[in-house]
Amino acid sequence: FRRLGTALQWPLKETRISENTKLLETHWSDKLMKEFENGKLNPSRLQNSKKYILSMFPYPSGRLHIGHMRVYTISDATARYYRLNGYEVIHPIGWDSFGLPAENAARDKGVDPREWTIQFDWEREISTCEPEFFRWTQWIFCKLFEHGLVKRTTAEVNWDPANWIGKCDVWRFILPVIGTTEEEFIDLRIRDVFEISNAEFLILKKGHPMADKERTQFPYKLPFEVLNGVTGRQIPAIVVDDSYHPEVESFQNSRIGNFQTDRELAEKFGIQEPKHRRNLTKNDIQEMAAFGGYGGYETSRTLTDWVVSRQRGWGTPIPMIQTDDGKRIATRLDKLPVLGTDRGQKVDRERFGEDGTFDSDTLDTFFDSAWYYLRYLDPKNPNELASKTSLEKMPVDVYVGGIEHAAVHMFFARFISYFLKDIRVIQTAEPFTDLIPQGIVRGKTFIEKSTGKYVSPEDVTTTSEGRVVRKTDASVEIDTVYEKMSKSKNNGVDLAAMLDSEGVDMTRLRLLEAAAPRAPIHWGETDLKGIKKLLDRIATINSDVIESRGSSSKIADLDPKIEESIRETYNFFVRNVGMCLEILHLHNTALMRLQGFTNALKKIDPIYLANSPEGQRAVKSLIIMLQVFCPHVAAEMWSALYPSESLISAQPWPHVDSDAQIEFLLMIDGVSGGRPSVDRRLIEEMGGDELWRRAEHTEHSDILRIMKEEGMVLRDHRVTARRGFHVTLSCAVEGDKEENRKKIGKILDRIQAERRKLDKKKGGKKQKKEKAN
Repeated sequence: FRRLGTALQWPLKETRISENTKLLETHWSDKLMKEFENGKLNPSRLQNSKKYILSMFPYPSGRLHIGHMRVYTISDATARYYRLNGYEVIHPIGWDSFGLPAENAARDKGVDPREWTIQFDWEREISTCEPEFFRWTQWIFCKLFEHGLVKRTTAEVNWDPANWIGKCDVWRFILPVIGTTEEEFIDLRIRDVFEISNAEFLILKKGHPMADKERTQFPYKLPFEVLNGVTGRQIPAIVVDDSYHPEVESFQNSRIGNFQTDRELAEKFGIQEPKHRRNLTKNDIQEMAAFGGYGGYETSRTLTDWVVSRQRGWGTPIPMIQTDDGKRIATRLDKLPVLGTDRGQKVDRERFGEDGTFDSDTLDTFFDSAWYYLRYLDPKNPNELASKTSLEKMPVDVYVGGIEHAAVHMFFARFISYFLKDIRVIQTAEPFTDLIPQGIVRGKTFIEKSTGKYVSPEDVTTTSEGRVVRKTDASVEIDTVYEKMSKSKNNGVDLAAMLDSEGVDMTRLRLLEAAAPRAPIHWGETDLKGIKKLLDRIATINSDVIESRGSSSKIADLDPKIEESIRETYNFFVRNVGMCLEILHLHNTALMRLQGFTNALKKIDPIYLANSPEGQRAVKSLIIMLQVFCPHVAAEMWSALYPSESLISAQPWPHVDSDAQIEFLLMIDGVSGGRPSVDRRLIEEMGGDELWRRAEHTEHSDILRIMKEEGMVLRDHRVTARRGFHVTLSCAVEGDKEENRKKIGKILDRIQAERRKLDKKKGGKKQKKEKAN
């Protein structure tokens, strides 16, 4: 018989649901979308606070690729999970539409960048190239300038992607240059903060930006002095060749001159050593430097200032004016935006109230993306960056994006967020609570061994001996590797074609199952066999239960032991799937837990499942949880199982029972000290002190006792919890973090060895007793 509203005939006979996913997608897509829109208008469904789930927005530089789909699949699955848990979910999308990728794509198409970009724009979403957006980008820039955080200077741009932030292990001091027309300074970084107290001259290497690139004779003194803002003295700078004392440590091609190491140099240029040394405290140095804006803080030895200007046309115009009397001023805030057509042009006094010329450069696109997450909350506001009410939705709870882009972007976004907090525009300094940095998708790549040239997959073949060679010339051997997908490497995947052949649900499942979100995916190593098998097994359970309803006469009374077993299975897998999605962000492991749940239910007679309250609840929860991963397939199964109820997307996420077991975790310096399961009634209502006492005497007694015996002192005791999932105790250990982690690892190994020994001993006693009997 056919179930009302389904696409397939249920119960399924010879039909495999995995072979009909495209049909289900066509059938359910519009229905699910309407249900979603109706749900947004029904506030009664919301029991919890907001969850802001954000994926890094794409460049409109051509077709979306498989890497994009991975990002948006992860964020969509996460958003669906929270929506089913009754949260008000904010999950927007937009376009990082300025910059080189969009400009190059437009050039390839022979159209204007704006014409190309707006084709991609969606109603109600933001696009960084719209004046309504970049007006506020310019507003932030003007505010940075107003607060002394923007300067105009000549600087080298570091294109090296290798570890450009580094550890914060040096002190930074800003030494203004005296006697030049530009506001220039020397960026000095030193390991010992007290050195600055007695700095009388600087040593610069020839690669320093201040060095004269025309000079070939070294050493020489620069024709200006710099101000030591801590001592108030103007000191000279001497440029040396790279061969000069290479063993002496320096950062960014500069260091403080030393009257012992550099005595000959000091004498050559008549630099006198003071008779008395200054003895300033660290606090004195920091306060004096901070007061004058001369630095005096710890930072990275390699990190340079953020160079925000770009000599390109397609970008946010820098809202600075070179006035006719030689000054540089920011455009008045009430006159923004400065448009692309204004760049490099004479200022219209009637419009802007100034005489001068606009800057010709545009802002780096990282500047646009450094604040866009705020504009999503109030995208149409013409009067302010975002209203105070809308900004109460901050911070972003889960942020998903490419791991390569995340390091640089996050640094800038957090900087801008802290600045906006300082000037009281927003209330939350940290913009992102939790980050899921998504690994890249690598494609199977073929490279000629002899030339290093990339070869198209259609041009290679495998010989009977297993060698990969060119089809047209078997003597040309080919290396097979996995590399980041790109057109030039001939290793990409046509996403549109794949969605057309496999469908959205299968592609989503394939991306989520292949690896943990943070790990890379080798696309050529993934397939659909395991995914199809899982869907077909779940569909079989669903079909058998539908067919077995009303067959209670075929089973005896419900067995309490079976009921309790199903109940325990339900609680275990519901908790674990939720933990994987919400706490651990391991979507692939969540799928594995669903597979485990399926395997457990498959062992139970479908007639029993169909007529048992616990069995029905378990099957129902399995289908509801499945929709996070493949919404169309799950919608079909649900409608077949419960044809008279509302769509699956309106069903709440299953919750564990009030007396179920949850995890009682101990985290020490980020290392798991154990995660035993405990009856939630025993620990969920306990306070922090009680929980720590319980941990010391019961579940975590071994590790805490041994650590105490070895003199390891715990500090920063904290408790975090999620009802029905876990209670977690977190702490740190005094001393070196890495050394402590090694010690904790050894202690855990020792505890495991002792437990294995005890289990073996118990097993031996049991065998002896059985023999005696």
